[in-house]
Amino acid sequence: MALPSDALVSRLLRRDAPDNYFIGANARCFRSVRQVTLFARCPLFVPTADLHNRFVLILGIGQGTAVACGERVHVIGPGQALLVPPFTLHRYAQLREEPQPLAFVGFASDMGDDAPDGVASVGLDTGVVPVSAEAWQVLDQLEAACDARPALLPALTLQLLELLAEGAPGAAGQPVEHADWARTQRVAQVARHHPAFAVHELARACGASEGVLRSAVLEITGMPIARFMRQIRLQHTFALVARRQFAAAAERAGYATPEAYAKAFKAEIGIAPAQFASLAADNGWRIRPKPVPG
Repeated sequence: MALPSDALVSRLLRRDAPDNYFIGANARCFRSVRQVTLFARCPLFVPTADLHNRFVLILGIGQGTAVACGERVHVIGPGQALLVPPFTLHRYAQLREEPQPLAFVGFASDMGDDAPDGVASVGLDTGVVPVSAEAWQVLDQLEAACDARPALLPALTLQLLELLAEGAPGAAGQPVEHADWARTQRVAQVARHHPAFAVHELARACGASEGVLRSAVLEITGMPIARFMRQIRLQHTFALVARRQFAAAAERAGYATPEAYAKAFKAEIGIAPAQFASLAADNGWRIRPKPVPG
């Protein structure tokens, strides 16, 4: 394990505080070629919740942060990294009194000809991995390329992932069918627009059989399609909840009553909608609805 240089940490922190907290859509390099984005921030509160349709590589540049990812809790210390797959609900919890910064590299599952199936075969599914000095050098190049040579971002990102995989225990993961990625993306899109759809209606809208769709979502997300749809629909209401528009949030998510919505929200996110809204107000979140994957 190696530590990043002070100069790199300083440059990463200058990319802090994307305007949309949940996806970093306004990080300076977000519109770069093939959608690789880089930014840094300090998760400030417990618990937060995030779910996205992109891979996110989290790198420890502070003194330690806990990340609950699915059913597992990982502690990312300085000089360590964790890859969070798409459609995986995860939360952050500080281990120290002062918020600790993390760097984030977000990228699509398909970055072009160099990585036709994303990083499914890179082998970073084993949890926290050490970051070597060589890997920090590549991240340094990636940060510089954000503004100067964005066309280099996919190749540099893949190089960084391969270096991290060299230090990861266990065998590389098995590639997944690209069609499963596309179907899962489509499920997320339709679930946001049609929250009342049952699974068979969702399958019809996605142009696949119910069995094929269930299998694809389970393969990509590791969860049944009903739970995945519930998480997608709840996340799509974060902006309304932050503004305490609970009835509107329940309607958007397809729940008959705010009470039913609140019960589902707490079960998935870990806190009640009112607590979420209080945290948003206390910490100055600037939350907008996430764009539909596409």
